[in-house]
Amino acid sequence: MTIEWLAYDYHSGIDSIYWRLYDNFTGESILHGHEDLLAQGNSEDIDECIIKYGNYSRGPNCYKTNHWGAFHRHYQIKPEVKRDGGIRYNKRLGLHDSDYFLEINATNKALVSTILTKKITIDISPPHTGTVQDGIRGTDEIDFQQSKTLNAYWDGYFDKESGVMFYMYGFDTVKIPTSDFQLDSNSSIIPLSTKAEKDHSRFEIQNTDSKYEIQDSKFEIQYLN
Repeated sequence: MTIEWLAYDYHSGIDSIYWRLYDNFTGESILHGHEDLLAQGNSEDIDECIIKYGNYSRGPNCYKTNHWGAFHRHYQIKPEVKRDGGIRYNKRLGLHDSDYFLEINATNKALVSTILTKKITIDISPPHTGTVQDGIRGTDEIDFQQSKTLNAYWDGYFDKESGVMFYMYGFDTVKIPTSDFQLDSNSSIIPLSTKAEKDHSRFEIQNTDSKYEIQDSKFEIQYLN
């Protein structure tokens, strides 16, 4: 798991960062991990900060304070199992359809703190399958279409934990390989928002890495969950 956030204080700069991960299944906070992080400062000016953090994830994101030099806003952590700090060994695995909470405490040089808490829900299951039909919604399934405009519709695809993020569809005279369904600007496959899922023929639901395929004589359904 990779976690990122921005933390900054234009007046005195950041002195320290503390994060903790916990659950609240029983009504009490059960700690899964925690860690103290060093402030990303100690730069005399913006130019030094850019050089110092130039190779960091997403590049340098620097700002300058009036009296404490320059600091880097962007923080990224990949929690690991550690003896002191980090993720606890017996809490290193999450549970499907369960809520966890990440709390971040940022303290500035004046020792004033701000706390931000975010909920994380684990979803490792694919969306439930539905059906796809040739033709226009409200009409019977058809085997042939005379118009050069192809119509199809689908129903019943859902994901109760995190919802369906989007669909992807494409047209071809042969089966489209699953590998073609990528978020690539050069791809002919078209991403489709869940708000516009009414009248297209071939599509793919994408959510994680598993694959499922249904195929009939004319239309193909694929989704990645």
